[in-house]
Amino acid sequence: MHHSLILVVEDNMDILKNLKITLESSNYNVITALGAEKALKELSTMDKVPDLILSDIMMPVIDGYEFFLKISSNPTWNSIPFIFLSAKSSPDDVRLGKLLGADDYITKPFQMEDLLAVIKGKIRRNEHAKLINNELNKSSILTSLKKASKSEPKKLDILLFIVYWDEEYGPTLKDYCPKDVIDKPTIEKISEEVFNSSRLIFNDNTKLKGETILLDMHYLKKRGYLFFDSYPDDTKNAKEFPYMIGVISPSITYLQSLSIKKVLNNLSMCVKREEKNNISYFWQNIVNILLE
Repeated sequence: MHHSLILVVEDNMDILKNLKITLESSNYNVITALGAEKALKELSTMDKVPDLILSDIMMPVIDGYEFFLKISSNPTWNSIPFIFLSAKSSPDDVRLGKLLGADDYITKPFQMEDLLAVIKGKIRRNEHAKLINNELNKSSILTSLKKASKSEPKKLDILLFIVYWDEEYGPTLKDYCPKDVIDKPTIEKISEEVFNSSRLIFNDNTKLKGETILLDMHYLKKRGYLFFDSYPDDTKNAKEFPYMIGVISPSITYLQSLSIKKVLNNLSMCVKREEKNNISYFWQNIVNILLE
């Protein structure tokens, strides 16, 4: 049975020991580091990347914010879910932690069951991303995206698409951009493959409401950001009509994904209201985020 690996970073030895005991009692494998410097050394020698990092903020030499920035700038580590655990609880502190791009910010004192619930959710989302990525890497269809964009300018490597899901017909490409780079049949195959791989993590009763996943598409040397949503539809068995908005790009950092989510949320609102949307406008917004 696989037990998730958690790296806990804290400069208080008593807190570090207590967290280790609690997490291990919940069937997690735990590695501890007394401060961010030791954590970075530990990460550089680990055979397995942790499934999650839990870090204090107020630490000497390298504080939690700087530690997170080092993690997020490293391509090997930047997809690891990262949770700040700190006594710095002012609104400005929490806002800064989230603006930096951390997955969550938990203030001390806290209830251990609340922390365990957050950890479980973050690890589950990361496992979902790995599952989708593994399925996509098995596909020969997606190689067409790699070939099609090989000689194009970087801007045109960024793809935005909307896929509807129908209970009878399956995934259907609704719209995409840019339209003058890759032919529509190729985009249809790509979008269907991504959606079908993603459906593995959702059952028919799942209510998709702004769920997002950041993917490492290692086989394509690209990253994907998927935004799932739905709107009420009484004609469907689940009473919901689900859809997915996807972005594929050579690089998407966690920080960039936070800004992209705002763009996709606005696009999603247009979909829900069945408004005509200028998808090129939203694509250009995403391009600006990724190339700034």
